[in-house]
Amino acid sequence: MQLQNFRIPPFTLVVCQYWFACLQETNFYCPKAFIPERWLVNSDGEDRFHPHRARLQYHFGFGRRECPGRRFAFQEISITVAKILRNFKIIFPKELGLNYCFLQQPSLPIPIEIIERSD
Repeated sequence: MQLQNFRIPPFTLVVCQYWFACLQETNFYCPKAFIPERWLVNSDGEDRFHPHRARLQYHFGFGRRECPGRRFAFQEISITVAKILRNFKIIFPKELGLNYCFLQQPSLPIPIEIIERSD
C-alpha cells in the first residue's frame, strides 16, 4: 500500500497517535485549552468552534465495521453522568496533571471530593 510517499508493507500494524492529532490547531480550536463546550453543537447542528474535527477520533470504529453498541454506549454514559451530577457535587481541590506515555494518564492519584447533594 502506498500512503502519500510512504510504502506500507502488507500486514503492518498502523497506529494513529490521537494525542498528537488532537493537539494540532489545524484539527481543533485552541487544542490545549479546557473548553468542554467544543463538543456541543449549535441549534442548527453546526460546530461552535472552528476548526473542529470531532470525527478524528473513531473509538468505536467506522463504516461497516463500526461497533453496533456505539449509540447505546453513548446513551448510557450520558444518563449515568447526568444521574451522578444530579445527586453529587464533585470537587477537584487541585489541578489534575497529566502524563503521556503510550496513553494519557494522571501524573498523581486523582484528588477528588464527592459530596452528596442535600437539595
